Amino acid sequence: RLARYARDSGLPVLTTRTTADDFSDPVAHLADGVIEVEQTTFGPRFRGSDFETLVYAENGPTMQTTLTYWARILGARQALHEEGTTNQPTTRVSH
Repeated sequence: RLARYARDSGLPVLTTRTTADDFSDPVAHLADGVIEVEQTTFGPRFRGSDFETLVYAENGPTMQTTLTYWARILGARQALHEEGTTNQPTTRVSH
C-alpha cells in the first residue's frame, strides 16, 4: 500500500519503525532513506545519510552544540581564510 500511495501521489511517504520484524521488513526494503533517532540528555538526535542534529535548544538564550558542528564551522572558516589571502601571517616576538 505504501508504495502505491507514494507512486500515485508523487509524494514521499514518511513512516516510523520502532522494531525490525517480519511486518516492518517490507517497508524497510522499499525505503529510499533512513533517519535514525536517538534520545540524548539534550534532546532527540537525528541522523541520516547526509545530515545529523548539530544544535540543541536549551532553556533561555543559549544553545548546546556538538563537536561535529564546530568541526564543520572551523573547516569552512579555514577554507575561506585560505582563499582570502596569499600572505601567510608571521610571528614576531619582542624582547
